[in-house]
Amino acid sequence: MVKFNFIKKFDVELDFVKETGIIYHKIKNFDTKTFLISFKEKVKIISTLDGFKKVFYVGNNYISCSLWDFVHMDFERYKRFFYSSLKIPKSKSSFLFTGRDIETISVHKEIFKDIEIYVFSTVGVKSNALRIGVDEGKNYQEKDGKFIKLGTVNIIVLTNMRLTEGALASSLINITEAKTSVFQDLDIRSSYTPMKNQATGTGTDNIVFVSGNYGKITYTQGHSKFGEILAKSVYISVKDNLKNSGLIQNRSFLEKLEERGIKKEDIIEAAMEVYIEDEKFGNKEKIRKIFENELEKISKDVNISLLIIAGLKIEEEAEKENIPNLTYKAYKDDAVFIVSDEIIGKEIAQYIGGTLALFEYERIDKIKPGIIKKLPPFLDDIIGGLIAGIMVRIFSK
Repeated sequence: MVKFNFIKKFDVELDFVKETGIIYHKIKNFDTKTFLISFKEKVKIISTLDGFKKVFYVGNNYISCSLWDFVHMDFERYKRFFYSSLKIPKSKSSFLFTGRDIETISVHKEIFKDIEIYVFSTVGVKSNALRIGVDEGKNYQEKDGKFIKLGTVNIIVLTNMRLTEGALASSLINITEAKTSVFQDLDIRSSYTPMKNQATGTGTDNIVFVSGNYGKITYTQGHSKFGEILAKSVYISVKDNLKNSGLIQNRSFLEKLEERGIKKEDIIEAAMEVYIEDEKFGNKEKIRKIFENELEKISKDVNISLLIIAGLKIEEEAEKENIPNLTYKAYKDDAVFIVSDEIIGKEIAQYIGGTLALFEYERIDKIKPGIIKKLPPFLDDIIGGLIAGIMVRIFSK
């Protein structure tokens, strides 16, 4: 067995596990890091990259940006260099690969009676999160069956229990659904259709599940205790990783708008389009700074947040044709009988700027400055209401 110099170790109290940790090594003179688990004996695994296999090693390799060109040119060649660097044969190993720094790995352990489960996850969602079955796969390059996209969710699971091949295979459903539950609960947006869709994962997520040597598990789906514990462990590990990367649950509405493609700068630019310069109040640059400060203050107001989140949710449900008695065509055409979008916009404007803001809202709704003209029915009124309320507040002081 190869001896590794671990820079960080993890305690995994399973009798067939030899060592678990992170190692530094070099590939083509470039530094890289790998999370690695070695076993005292060959273990049975299922991998979404390698299928069923018996191995001595599993792990997750961090591909740093200095190696991206090499990986993109020839991923199979990169993997040969990788295994050579570790001095272990590919035939006795199963590794995953990620562009997410491996030192961000999240670990969770669950115990229930005789069942022990460990989950190690790395999660990167900013570049290629998607909604499976809805978003197109055209943005991924596949050459000779080799995917080379780097941003991904990688999950490695170990259990002390011996699983049949059928149980191992069905466990992938639990793991995937648990990961997707996190994406839904944290409102992770698709990188490709963020205005319309929450993501269900990334286009290159992978899993390794290591079976143990105790007892026998033949059924792992959601109604089983093992399935419950497995899914809970994955959910906690993935959620912790996302939260550690800054994707917290109570993100401000400005962050949620930006995740849908509406930046703070877009809102400010739209506001400046409707401002008619007046010496009494100052030039656009002065008003721009004041407006930005007011927008930041408003982003901390719980009632405005509630109104905006309500509008975002309605928009999403309308896109999916889930609103009773509302056809998709009527929604997209912003039919005259739909007034709830304007009600939300006016409530936002009036709450921020008082009664005068209602008149400013009407003016903005007719002009539809900047990004507003590109937005769907509810979002254009939300942004219009924000701008109207803040502009009136500024000039009323």
